[in-house]
This record gives sequence, C-alpha cells and structure tokens, in this order.
Amino acid sequence: GCSDAPVPEATQADDVPAEKPVVSVQWTEMAPEALSDDQKAQHATAMAAKDKLMGALLSELETALDEGGPETAITVCNQRAKAIAAEVAASHAVSIGRTSHRLRSPDNQPPTWAEALIERRAGEPVFLAGPEGELAAFLPIRLKPECQMCHGTAEHVTEEVAAAIARDYPEDQAVGFAPGDIRGWLWVEVPAAAAGEAAPTT
Repeated sequence: GCSDAPVPEATQADDVPAEKPVVSVQWTEMAPEALSDDQKAQHATAMAAKDKLMGALLSELETALDEGGPETAITVCNQRAKAIAAEVAASHAVSIGRTSHRLRSPDNQPPTWAEALIERRAGEPVFLAGPEGELAAFLPIRLKPECQMCHGTAEHVTEEVAAAIARDYPEDQAVGFAPGDIRGWLWVEVPAAAAGEAAPTT
C-alpha cells in the first residue's frame, strides 16, 4: 500500500530480542562500513532500484487516490505492483520485491535469506553477502499516518475499503497497524555481475 516507504533511520521494533548477525544458507550479514568496493557498487544499485520501485508505486497510488479514493488505490496496487517490480528488476538487473510478517498479497513471500530477518523484525536496514558474490538489502517499511485508511486499525478502515481489500486480497493480514509500526520490508538482491552497474537515471 501507500505506506511502503523504507525508513533507514527507523528504530528497532518493540518486544524483539537484541539483534544478532545473520548467517543463513551462506548469506552473511555485512556492516555497511565493511563493504568492499564491489559491494559498495552493488549497494548503490540496490538503493537505486529501491528508489525507482517506491517512486513508481507511490506515484501510481497517489494518482489512484486522487482519482478514485482508497478503493481505487487498492485495485491499482493489486494490478500494478507486481508489474512495476518486474520492470525495475529488469532495468536494474536485480531481484526486488516487498514482503512482510503479515502479508496482503501471498505473492510477496520472502526470499529464503530474509526469513530470519523477518523473524527478528529487523528495524533498520540490513545488508548480506551471498554465496556467489551477491549483495542483498533488506529495508524496513514503517506505516505512515496517511496509510491507515488501508492498513490501519478498524476505526480507520471504512467498510468500502474493507470490502475492496477482501475482494482483491482474500488472504489479507495487513491491517491493524499503527503509525510507526513495521508494515513490512523491501528487499533487493544484486548479483555479482551487476557490481558497477548502479542507477540507471530513467
């Protein structure tokens, strides 16, 4: 939904154990200052892809909200989010998507390397090095106040919006959030071959 804006400075989620470095299926968590030059290039590619995806999705959602309200925005998100992600993946030579501990779309299952990060409710950006030279970014999305109309508690979600969510997302779990809650995460996986190919400008 319109809440999907990664917030790098976000604080750790409440009621979550202290974070420990992740080593999962040969994916190893990396401190940003420890990245090699190639990994820094991959990092730049990841962040450019993130900006492109979120900018395109938010633009279409804002247009839908202006033209038809939140019910229209839900339909646009359902019909366009996956295609926008595919376009960004192709243009930046990455894998990219959004996921959550409480999914709206069952299509947004996480990559295997992200499962431990979801379990610990990672509240700040995390970067991992993969077994074949990949670099992954895992970026938290926190709920903005204006996004409660589609993701908030019952008093913020109208009957019309609830009906639209039930129609387009019958398995929805992505309501009941308050502003500042972790809504989910945006993830990017940059292959080794993409190092140095950061940021198409279009």
